[in-house]
Amino acid sequence: MKKFAFGVSLFLSLCFSQMAFGQQPELGSCDAGINQAQRDFKHGIRRVNLWGIAIDYNYLNALKAKGIEVATYGCTINHDIICYSNQMERLIESERGEGFFQKLREVKSK
Repeated sequence: MKKFAFGVSLFLSLCFSQMAFGQQPELGSCDAGINQAQRDFKHGIRRVNLWGIAIDYNYLNALKAKGIEVATYGCTINHDIICYSNQMERLIESERGEGFFQKLREVKSK
């Protein structure tokens, strides 16, 4: 029982602790996240946000090798971060080709 309680507390502390990952910026709304992604892209910033306890570090390293910054977060994230991420991924794919991210995932998972 002690091992189970320890495992649950470890999971929760990793999952909900933003200190173990990145500090989330407060963008305020989905529109603000989209606008920030467009500004970043225009200024040459290519940043992908990954979140959760099971981040694929092979994929993370593949993104970095392609010149894409990666910010990692815990399990709980703000809605504006999701909007930023979705918009940035659309912009990067418009630049690098449709399926860019899926191809990176497939190559690194083999």
